[in-house]
Amino acid sequence: IIMIFLFFLLLYILSTPIFIFTLLFYPIAPEKSMISNFIFTISLGGYCMLIRFKRIDDLRTDNDLKIRNIAEILGISVDNYFDYANGRSNFPLDKLNKLVNYFKVSFDYITGLSDIKNYYDGDINIKLLRERIKMIRKNNDLSQEEAAHIIGDKQSTYWNYESGRSIIPISKLYLLAKYYNISIDYFVGKTDNKIIQKRRKVNN
Repeated sequence: IIMIFLFFLLLYILSTPIFIFTLLFYPIAPEKSMISNFIFTISLGGYCMLIRFKRIDDLRTDNDLKIRNIAEILGISVDNYFDYANGRSNFPLDKLNKLVNYFKVSFDYITGLSDIKNYYDGDINIKLLRERIKMIRKNNDLSQEEAAHIIGDKQSTYWNYESGRSIIPISKLYLLAKYYNISIDYFVGKTDNKIIQKRRKVNN
């Protein structure tokens, strides 16, 4: 009986292919200390992904702030901030924008897409975000299904982002920005400059 139980338990585990693993690699920004943790959850329906943006916590420590200080600034609990900062859940765009405005840096900088602290004041524009991810997709001759594949979503989920049914998570927006090489700050309506700002290499 025990052997039969173990057999069916093993069969259940193998028939539910859910694996969690972490990939460490450098993002676009050339700074060697900037390593982002990409946490993939793979299942039969595809994969979801959360990203730990290391600069979020780096900015906090560089400014001698405690976690509870940032939590108070954002109006969230310490536990929520801990989850957001460590990539356990997606940082809401409006909350991340508060952080961007507080530290006076860009979305591109805080996510590691750029090593330049360009700052664009103001709020994010969700309507413009929806319109711009659709426009950029069409400018690149991609279908919704192809764009969805880039960020690990189903076409129906991606359709929700463009139609305004839901807001694209920062981890998915990061992937689109990186793929198109277009600024997250542009996508969210904080600037009309599409280019991700990078330091020019100085030739010796």
